[in-house]
Amino acid sequence: MPPPRITLTFDNGPHERVTPLVLDVLKQHDVLGTFFMLGKYLDQPFARPLMQRAVQEGALAWQPHVFP
Repeated sequence: MPPPRITLTFDNGPHERVTPLVLDVLKQHDVLGTFFMLGKYLDQPFARPLMQRAVQEGALAWQPHVFP
């Protein structure tokens, strides 16, 4: 029997302060996550670098969640 699994999802980001902390913890524990972003953050200067970092570190997906 395979070991139990859970799926980690993070909604309503990327957040300038919180998302980097989440990425740090995921990387520290070699865990993947799926991120759902708010469209209103796409033009913020912090958004693209955070999304790129998440993809480089193995995030399963960045999915648009809500567009204004």
